[in-house]
Amino acid sequence: MKRFISVFLLSFVAVTGLARFGGASPAMAEPLITIPNGGSVGGYSGGITLGYEFSLSEHYLVNRIGFVDDGQDGLFESHQVGLWDASGTLVSSVIVPGGAAATLDGFTRWVDVETMLLGPGTYTAGAHFPTGSSGGGDLPQSNAGATTAQGVTLLNAKAAGSPGFQRPTNNSASFPGIFGPNLDGGTVSTLPATALVNVTSAGAASGYSGGITRGWELHLDHAQVLVDLGFFDFGQDGLVEEHMVGLWDSMGNLVTSVTIGAGTSSVLDGFFRYEAIAPILLSAGDYTLGAHYQTGSAAGGDEAGVNNDHTFASGVTYLGSRTAGSPGFQEPTNGSGFANGIFGPNARFADTAAALTSVAEPGSIGLLGLALAGLGLAGLRRKTA
Repeated sequence: MKRFISVFLLSFVAVTGLARFGGASPAMAEPLITIPNGGSVGGYSGGITLGYEFSLSEHYLVNRIGFVDDGQDGLFESHQVGLWDASGTLVSSVIVPGGAAATLDGFTRWVDVETMLLGPGTYTAGAHFPTGSSGGGDLPQSNAGATTAQGVTLLNAKAAGSPGFQRPTNNSASFPGIFGPNLDGGTVSTLPATALVNVTSAGAASGYSGGITRGWELHLDHAQVLVDLGFFDFGQDGLVEEHMVGLWDSMGNLVTSVTIGAGTSSVLDGFFRYEAIAPILLSAGDYTLGAHYQTGSAAGGDEAGVNNDHTFASGVTYLGSRTAGSPGFQEPTNGSGFANGIFGPNARFADTAAALTSVAEPGSIGLLGLALAGLGLAGLRRKTA
């Protein structure tokens, strides 16, 4: 149902941010903005791009982009929506098709997009309206009860100064309160954490010399946002010493690392103690997890679990146990005799309702969420494997 109201339109959608989940009960994926009920606003010319500028104080993971369907009865036409970073670079864009082809969830029709991880910063979202409100074009929604995801601050309503799909840079006086395009995924800190490998029984401990790095190789069949690294606590009673844990890509580059503290300083989840890292979006491919053991098992060092009961997270394939050929913290590349795994190191990723599909750099890669923003508005209705 498209309601027309004489006014200049503008629209906005909000976005959310990141933190780390630890302690508080995690929420499932959530859109940037939640609109409780319908209601539309019109009064805009066709051919322009409307949107909003916003800032993120936390990381936000995006895997769907949407456009508002105010009557929940299909869109009048297709809309191109896009996201620009603070420098004006188009980070990503997508076409939300007309009609009812896109999935309807609430008052938004969604299209799956490549997974993106937006870091803290300022962004501009915009949606192109080929047809104006007087010609029967799709209308944005306006509702004072709309809520935004954690970590999002709306800065200014924006409209392009000329026709065509482009970054909307002109401020609009009518703001906030009109919603068009939207984003879905979730603020990283609010998403459940899932381990790459889940060990359900400690199994046997392994004997080893001190000073070496041991671990395992794995394959990811889709992108994952890594949020924690962990180390095996055989007795679930604290670690004898601290351990450096790292993740290497298939080229041997160290992607990230962290120190897991001695004793019980690091958070225990199952048989692993974890420390948070800055969220990293990993593409599909092969990786190696390694942990450094300063003290050998014969001298009372922490044990690695082998031959234990375990399962892997969806999309994770075990490629074999690995050990380094010389002392020091380094990528373990040599094969090991433990066919069933050496699970000293582990990692957790942010789990979303939809499958992750691609990679994006925080800060310069983003989620694209769009909300209309228009000029002069006068009326409205409107994630242990």
